[in-house]
Amino acid sequence: MVCHVTPPELERDFDQVDLMSGYGNRFLFCYSERYRTLKHEKPLTDKEWKQFVPELIDALEFGHEDAPEDYKFTEEAEELWIDAIDRWKRSAHPSSMVHALKSRFRPQVRRLAVIFAVSDQCNVIDVPHLQAALAVWDYSVQTVEYCLANSIGDTDANALYQALLENSSGLTGKDINIGVFKGNKTSAQIARAVKLLKDRNLVIERKIKTRTKPTILLLAIPIHESTKQ
Repeated sequence: MVCHVTPPELERDFDQVDLMSGYGNRFLFCYSERYRTLKHEKPLTDKEWKQFVPELIDALEFGHEDAPEDYKFTEEAEELWIDAIDRWKRSAHPSSMVHALKSRFRPQVRRLAVIFAVSDQCNVIDVPHLQAALAVWDYSVQTVEYCLANSIGDTDANALYQALLENSSGLTGKDINIGVFKGNKTSAQIARAVKLLKDRNLVIERKIKTRTKPTILLLAIPIHESTKQ
């Protein structure tokens, strides 16, 4: 499946269950921008056709007829693969949304490596095939981080965090109850959302002196800063 979606459509049509249940991580996300509009579409030139199409046909025939059913790594690629898995295990992300979408690293990268091996009409996965697969994966992760890094994976916590990011001077308890949740959440539900953000080091509290009693102000820590702490 190859499809396209805009960031607003992604937020609207992919709910948090889709993104975190094992459905969303079956996609590889690739961010792109249009930098110009062509007045007329141009077909492939003869030179381009001869450069790409016959090679693609040969690769498809190889994949159907001669490629092994179970692809193995070369020794060098195996070492790179083990190192890549170790790095992936250590790459935890404070956003559970991003973490969930990164969770299918091993099957996704291995399948990409097989595709590149088949395109080279090769019977094994060699270092260049795995490097290419890892490059595609890394860009997909960067896309997810760019588009969804501020998504927490919990409806209330996500709404609160987004509101805090938009109000850099912070929000009081009253601001949160009325301004963010329109008075529709209990104090326990709000406390749970705040605790979730605190546990992930995404918010801090500050006491503001007033004439009567101190007011607690909640401020957001941007994702990229929280990862440094």
